[in-house]
Amino acid sequence: MDYNFAETFDVDKDSKYLVEKHRQILGSQSDFQKWHLATINDPSRNWNRVFGKRWRNTLAWGKSKQQSRYLKLTREVVHQFRGKPDWETKGLGDTVKTIYASASDSENTIERISEIQVMALWAAQLIVVAQEIVPLQKTCRVEHWLSQLEYLNSIESEIQFGFEEQPTTLLSVMVELPLTLAFCLPKFDEDFCWSSRATKKLMMSLDLVLDGQGIPHSRYLNHGLELFAILTRCRLLMTALHLSFDDELFETQLDDFTRFVFKALRTDRTLTFSSHGSARADNALLGAAASYFENSRDRDFAQDWQRPRQSLKSAFEIDEIGFCSDVSEVAMLQEHIGANACRIAIDFGNRNCPFELSRGPVLLRSNSPLKLTVNQQELSQTSSWETNVWFQDQDVDFVELEANFGQAKVQRQFLLAREDRFLYWSDAVFLDEPADVTYSYEWQVGPKFAVMQELETNEVYLTVDEKIRSLILPVYCDEWRSRRSTEAWQASGNELKIQQKFHGSGQLIPMLIDLKPKRSRAPRTWRGLTVAENLSPCPFDQAAAHRVRIGKDQWLFYRSLIQPANRTVMGQNYSCDFKAIRILPNGGTEELITVD
Repeated sequence: MDYNFAETFDVDKDSKYLVEKHRQILGSQSDFQKWHLATINDPSRNWNRVFGKRWRNTLAWGKSKQQSRYLKLTREVVHQFRGKPDWETKGLGDTVKTIYASASDSENTIERISEIQVMALWAAQLIVVAQEIVPLQKTCRVEHWLSQLEYLNSIESEIQFGFEEQPTTLLSVMVELPLTLAFCLPKFDEDFCWSSRATKKLMMSLDLVLDGQGIPHSRYLNHGLELFAILTRCRLLMTALHLSFDDELFETQLDDFTRFVFKALRTDRTLTFSSHGSARADNALLGAAASYFENSRDRDFAQDWQRPRQSLKSAFEIDEIGFCSDVSEVAMLQEHIGANACRIAIDFGNRNCPFELSRGPVLLRSNSPLKLTVNQQELSQTSSWETNVWFQDQDVDFVELEANFGQAKVQRQFLLAREDRFLYWSDAVFLDEPADVTYSYEWQVGPKFAVMQELETNEVYLTVDEKIRSLILPVYCDEWRSRRSTEAWQASGNELKIQQKFHGSGQLIPMLIDLKPKRSRAPRTWRGLTVAENLSPCPFDQAAAHRVRIGKDQWLFYRSLIQPANRTVMGQNYSCDFKAIRILPNGGTEELITVD
């Protein structure tokens, strides 16, 4: 697939030729007015009649409230153009910006929109004009109307940036705009080839944005909802134009992307990894996208995602719930399908490896860099994060990632237990030779939660209105505060600081987050266990094991920090790299996962 978005022909030259051709076809001003009346009375090509009643305010899909107000004002200005014979598309942005600034309560609002979303709003404004291109014929002369059409058709030549810089703007201008023109002016499409050009570029865009399984690449996650909105509108337009892809794979990709969005939606309808105050997916957008689902299971899920029924937990196969994409560099571990399910999303395409843990609302997140100091010298990350292990079954979703830091490497594990409902997180630091090491990493608590600490022990509660909703155990620390350095584990405001100092060639730093609110209030304890090899205790930089108990539930976690060997923990032999087991009330055990 050729990813060059530049046209193979001279856009300006061809636009002028085609516009001149249509000027001759339209003829005199009276002939132009007759053509206008015939076109505007064609119900199959009236944007508002076809899309307006069912999918109202489609351009506001994927936009924040401020951006939506800006676009509403744009449409009002364009409606005023109908009474002006000399309206200009090119100056529309400045006109709207001036009116918006004078009407806004805060000048900072317009400045923020201007700096962050000016190009995306500019593209949306062009589409507003395209949607109204037929009514705008009413009062202007044929030459002027055609000059505006020429501007819309040749706007691609003004693009001076790449797809990765402004994916939403390019999709709007290169795909949605020509599809809109093709829908409103089908006779012109025969010459301008808007629909065929747009379809080709839409296929190119899907190859760039998605990984082949409907998962967006890491670098596009922060544009996720707006990309979803644009692609959904384009899909509606293609349906209205009776267009189809050359390869059914692209239809499948769009369906898979829709499933991804439903999985990644928070309960407030913002998308995972989006910032506070981001755009929300409204019912119209979700309904339009879900209308393309062919099986009843997907449709039921789309309708009930906010109120997940029990049946939804068993309606999906295990490999359909969580995922890990090495191509997109995105992973999602989920308890089951549903907005209130326990879920952790990981963007390991980002050097900071940000993650977001939620159970309905966001519990914890982090986008902080990992800091490693070896012999008083701070190390820089020298590689991106890569997947070592991805595993899922009825008991767990598990992923292990690895990144290099010069003379050290770090392996990061996420284990989400479905039935047991906890998240086990750990960083394992490995060095070529023993050294003095300082490890530092930070988590942020979700905006709806407050932090509450015990006075004598190290656990931390996440609370809402002083009710405990989750429990965090710093398993790498001693249980009692009096037995540790005050620098090892700190909760300050909405930040949790994980710190560890050691001298050796490796260290395991594990954490456990309890995701059962009732159990989080029960008594708990944890401790490090002795690992033995050849009847001798193993040093901490060779292997580590921990036992955790909360209420009646107990687990054991074992990790080798050197080449796996036959070692003993609590009378059991382990020769693996990592193991997590459930300890039963009768003293028996059940394996959750073993990584060799």
